Amino acid sequence: NNGIGVGTPSKTLKAGVSSDNDHFLMEEGGIQMTSLSSNDAALPPQWVDDVDAVNNELGEIVRLMNVLQSLHSSRVGSVFGKDLDDMEGRIEKLTQDVTDRFRKAERYLQRV
Repeated sequence: NNGIGVGTPSKTLKAGVSSDNDHFLMEEGGIQMTSLSSNDAALPPQWVDDVDAVNNELGEIVRLMNVLQSLHSSRVGSVFGKDLDDMEGRIEKLTQDVTDRFRKAERYLQRV
């Protein structure tokens, strides 16, 4: 017995497949059986979704930055009036949106 597993009988594990394509691992004698669904094995780990979310956020940040750049360019031409106030409000809101998206992307990265 070479000192391995002294005092316990060796157990053989058998694998099988049921009729509905689930995979089974069972201990000899049918004492313990675990179902491993083929659907569960096909799912990617959570970090893959998190990386996708970061990429989506970065894409949206690039889009918002382009809009922000356009607003800043238009603002330079507006010196007086209500348009200037409206434009500054839009610039502030858009700047806050970009900041929030950077923070959201940072949270996803921390989970990876």
